[in-house]
Amino acid sequence: NFEKYASNNDWNKFHHTHYDWWAYPINEPSRFGGMYQLSQENVAELQQNEIFMKNLLRGLQLGTMAWGWDIIRNQKLKDCKKSQKWQNWPIRLYKMTKCAQIFNLTDYFNSLKLFGQILIKEGNQFQFKGHDLTG
Repeated sequence: NFEKYASNNDWNKFHHTHYDWWAYPINEPSRFGGMYQLSQENVAELQQNEIFMKNLLRGLQLGTMAWGWDIIRNQKLKDCKKSQKWQNWPIRLYKMTKCAQIFNLTDYFNSLKLFGQILIKEGNQFQFKGHDLTG
């Protein structure tokens, strides 16, 4: 679906669809407890799966494009559509960054971190349900 959203320039679909828990898996419990929490063994197994890793990288690229960020070039996209902008989803950016970190995607992790730092400098708050996500 991500590729379809992007090819149709339907960036709002990224903003209004709930997919973080499966598109950007992390090693922390969710509101469902440990149901979607990755173990070290899960991460190691997924890192060996070429299709998973290819899809993860593309999902991170498209997810940030929806916010007007180029994760490859570490900069804001030029000529964005009206809906390609930050949507105040700090928890999604947190999960994407955490996912990149646990899968050792250093360049993507650093780009996501830079994007977050820019957003904070622009005055955006990184709070989710009373928790500070800047740490």
